[in-house]
Amino acid sequence: MKKLLLAVLLFGFASLFSQPSAYASPILSQDILLNNNGTIQSIGFVSVNVADSFDWGAPTYASDSWLELELFGFQFMQSFGDTFEALFDINNLVAGFEFLQFDVLDPVTGFAFQGFFDTDFGFGFLDVFSAPDESLIAFFDTVFLGNTSVAVPVPATFGLMLLALFGLALRRRA
Repeated sequence: MKKLLLAVLLFGFASLFSQPSAYASPILSQDILLNNNGTIQSIGFVSVNVADSFDWGAPTYASDSWLELELFGFQFMQSFGDTFEALFDINNLVAGFEFLQFDVLDPVTGFAFQGFFDTDFGFGFLDVFSAPDESLIAFFDTVFLGNTSVAVPVPATFGLMLLALFGLALRRRA
């Protein structure tokens, strides 16, 4: 039993203080919502890896790439012609994006989406175009950013769980 507890303790410390094979950094995600005649509905979300951002002017950081972007059920992979910019406060990730702008194309359907959100001014819109003939399909001016979530890195969480199990085992033994 002592060998098992010692092994759990050593593994817990190793997972806490060793460099993981993939850098675990916070993931900032935020819903994109539409106010449809008083009914709020989610039309998508955007996620950004905080480690891929750069200093825009302290404490604001910027990201020019997304981890996940989904609109109306379409999931986008970043390609050459896409533009994206997200600004956020590195000291207050829970506040979400201060500014978000994107122009993306779904090559399968030929739909292009342009979005602009500025939380300082409380303004946002989303355009949907048909890419081949550049005709406007839809314009939404009651679009805004909603719930924010910040993911907890898995390697540190796993190490803390192992250390907690070790502490419970020691307490039970005493």
